[in-house]
Amino acid sequence: MIDINLIYHDKPLNTWNRSDKKSRIDYIWVTEDLVPDTIYASTNKVHIFETDHSAVTVYFQMDDLFHTKQLFKKKKHNNNNLKVDYKKIDSQLWESYAEKIGKLLDKEKDIINNVEISIKNINRIWNTIRDTFKKANNELPKKKGNPNKEVLPKTIVFYKRFLHKLSYILTNLTEKKIISLNLINYRECKKFIEKHYETISEICFKFAIDIDGLLDKNIKEFKEIVKIAFKLVQVNFAEESKIYKEEKMKFYIQRRCEDLQDNKKRFLDSTLNRKRSKIVLDKIVIEKNSIQQLISDEELIEQELIEHFRSFAGKKLNLNEKLKGRWIRQYSPMKDINECWYNEVIQPISESEWDHMIKQLANDKAPGISQISNEMLKHIGTSMKSAT
Repeated sequence: MIDINLIYHDKPLNTWNRSDKKSRIDYIWVTEDLVPDTIYASTNKVHIFETDHSAVTVYFQMDDLFHTKQLFKKKKHNNNNLKVDYKKIDSQLWESYAEKIGKLLDKEKDIINNVEISIKNINRIWNTIRDTFKKANNELPKKKGNPNKEVLPKTIVFYKRFLHKLSYILTNLTEKKIISLNLINYRECKKFIEKHYETISEICFKFAIDIDGLLDKNIKEFKEIVKIAFKLVQVNFAEESKIYKEEKMKFYIQRRCEDLQDNKKRFLDSTLNRKRSKIVLDKIVIEKNSIQQLISDEELIEQELIEHFRSFAGKKLNLNEKLKGRWIRQYSPMKDINECWYNEVIQPISESEWDHMIKQLANDKAPGISQISNEMLKHIGTSMKSAT
């Protein structure tokens, strides 16, 4: 733990004052990891009530402390999922993708060509089509999806990196550390400066700070240079962060305006601050033949869940009871409806209509639970077209 006032002041003010005695008895201790996120620390007189103590204050950059996703939330959103990288797919790769789908479907001709009209058969055909897409997708280039990851500008990354490096140096330059590391000694001081020379020289070159004869400086002179560099990095980091936040705000305002017309779902989610949560099942317990089993394999978990949701609700009961009273009138045919109106609605979809609808689908949309995206549907080939 670091006494944060010693980072910003060589001789911090006393925190307890009496007419006959003064001392520093109040502290704020900060872990080394949090030092780069501090802005300033100070000791000030309290004005709102009477006390013989002074207020010890430390100021933090809020972003990393309160806006970083916790580990369990990252797991909840399953950030390590691999997603198809459509930017790396060219026309030749799409052609081989369509050929792969065609070959996979040829192996399942018996299922695809079955014309039996039943729920069981339709489900079998759908499962075959879905699995075909899943296998063909293995040939496409992937990228790691991480919706929580924010791509920061290079300048902010640069300043953030040096805040961590300089704060680490400063934590080793408190009075106690100087004594314990014997940095007053010329040789030990030179070794310490040599160890951090690259870091200091890079940041001093950035801000045109004169470091001639740095290796010959004593430890107090070196500490002053580090403190100046630390403050300059802090100021620049704060300015760059402010600019970035303003640009980000303008981007999201503009996107919300566009979403009002083009993506009403995202507009409503954003306006109403709706968050879509997911449950991550990395292990389940099932019971077979009166024996409980723990399953942690992803594929087995998926199969068991599908089977569970297929059968847990049971079958609907239909007692064939006759309608009574007003329900007879409610469900009787309506005379003002012309049956001819619906003739075209129940006609089979033509291939040209199907092609037209597929071409109208927007890109860069979430594929849903089937993991079949609009981009994939646009490159399915003739075999899959006839199957669907």
